[in-house]
Amino acid sequence: MFKLRAFIPSGMRLLAEGDLAPSFTLPADSGRRVSLEALRGRKVVVWFYAEAGTPACALQGKDFRDASRDFESSGVLVVGISPDPVEALRAFRRESRIPFPLLSDPDHAVATAYGAWGKKSLYGRNVVGTIRSTFLVGPDGRILRAFRNVRAKGHCARVLAELPRAGEPPPQRALKRGGGPAPKPRSNGRGRAR
Repeated sequence: MFKLRAFIPSGMRLLAEGDLAPSFTLPADSGRRVSLEALRGRKVVVWFYAEAGTPACALQGKDFRDASRDFESSGVLVVGISPDPVEALRAFRRESRIPFPLLSDPDHAVATAYGAWGKKSLYGRNVVGTIRSTFLVGPDGRILRAFRNVRAKGHCARVLAELPRAGEPPPQRALKRGGGPAPKPRSNGRGRAR
């Protein structure tokens, strides 16, 4: 298992729930251009992934594919965004039977605007690339939920679980004295918290 850690450049503010989602118009695998503005009035899942066809991205894409009816029945449209050229997206969509549009962001402008492009630590090395992230955008164009630096496995289920609560304030973690997050219970080695 590898550990991925993203670094936030100083002075950069991450998008938060309630912020207006950065607008975009990008070429899709179909040859059309897809605009977030044209999708106003619907909830949209904007899924950022690193590279079409890689194992983790394929796993995540197939999870979103398998849940596409659940998203549709909730009135949610899914779009995937990566830096891949349109031809690679077309092949990835065909091979993985993905039913939603895949968009090309070759200059990383949209990923950067969403905080999904930047410096990260991968296998102990600092690299620059896509920070696997997903945003649920409301019908009014505002961010309802932001999922940052996520693991591919199980992520789609987490997004689906948040749909009924989207639009409500995000759950707050309990705070310990002094304002920091409360520590997680530690095990005594026998499966019980101490």
